[in-house]
Amino acid sequence: GPPDSKWIVTTWPYRVPVYLECWLFSGFIIYALMAAADLKGAEVGWVVPRYVDPAGEVGVGPYGEVFGMWVGLRANVPVLNGYSGRPPKGFPPMGALSDDQIREWLKGKFRGTVRVIDSEAPGQRRDVVVE
Repeated sequence: GPPDSKWIVTTWPYRVPVYLECWLFSGFIIYALMAAADLKGAEVGWVVPRYVDPAGEVGVGPYGEVFGMWVGLRANVPVLNGYSGRPPKGFPPMGALSDDQIREWLKGKFRGTVRVIDSEAPGQRRDVVVE
C-alpha cells in the first residue's frame, strides 16, 4: 500500500508492520502474521486450530484449520493444518492433535521435527520428533 497506509501493531511480544489493506481485511490476518513469527524457520508446523478475533469470538473447526494454513503461508513453512470436504484417509478428526497423533499420522511419510504452536500462547512452542 501507499506509505501513509502502514502502521506498526504492537502486541507483546510482537511488533508487526501492517498495511491498511490488511487491517481492513480482518484481524484474522494480523493474528496469522503474529503467530507466523513463532513458526518461522521450522521444518514442518502444526498450528493449534483456533484463534480469538478482536471481538472475542473463538474460531475453531474449519476456521481454525484455515487460520493454521494462513500461518504456514505467512511463515513459509508447510503445515499439517488443512481443510477439505474429503480429508485424507486415516487423518485424525478435526481439532487439537496430540503429539502421538502427529507421530502416527506422519509415520512412514515424514522424518523430522514438527513445531507445534498455539496463537493463544505467543512465544511458546514445542517440537515433536517424528522418526
